[in-house]
Amino acid sequence: QFGEHIEDAVLAIPIIGWLYVKFFAPPTYYKTDTAIMFQSVVHAAVLEVVDQLLSAKGVRALTESERKPIMREFYAR
Repeated sequence: QFGEHIEDAVLAIPIIGWLYVKFFAPPTYYKTDTAIMFQSVVHAAVLEVVDQLLSAKGVRALTESERKPIMREFYAR
């Protein structure tokens, strides 16, 4: 737990944090896959709740284009 705090502090330093990520904590397939799975589960849960609320209120359902996630910000990191 103490090591996580040190890592957070190192990552907060502008140039040092970038170098640390580049050489010691590069993105892995596991990290990417986990992030994509988490995002898809959260998206499905939010859509389920939105659908229930819309049908309860008698409002039109979302179109297919409105149901698609906007991923630009997610992958811009």
